[in-house]
Amino acid sequence: MYQQKFICLGEDDLAIYGDFNSLKARNLDMQLIRCHDRPDCKSEVEITAFLRNKYLILFHNEVRFDSDKYGAEAIVQESRLRWIPINT
Repeated sequence: MYQQKFICLGEDDLAIYGDFNSLKARNLDMQLIRCHDRPDCKSEVEITAFLRNKYLILFHNEVRFDSDKYGAEAIVQESRLRWIPINT
């Protein structure tokens, strides 16, 4: 329903390089930088008002261990959505 409202990154920006267990892949730092010094930029107040009550949606793959199962069945691969509110 909201797909047309999403702003998605390009494919080159979607990869995290490094081993899953490395420090590089464990932390994800995102910064939203306000537009300025261009004629098409909005004011700081307008940008803050736009971002208020907005979220970032992260879709990520995850592997977890299910202790109720045995062998290969205990390793569960799944995808998750995480909604993160934007702090204005």
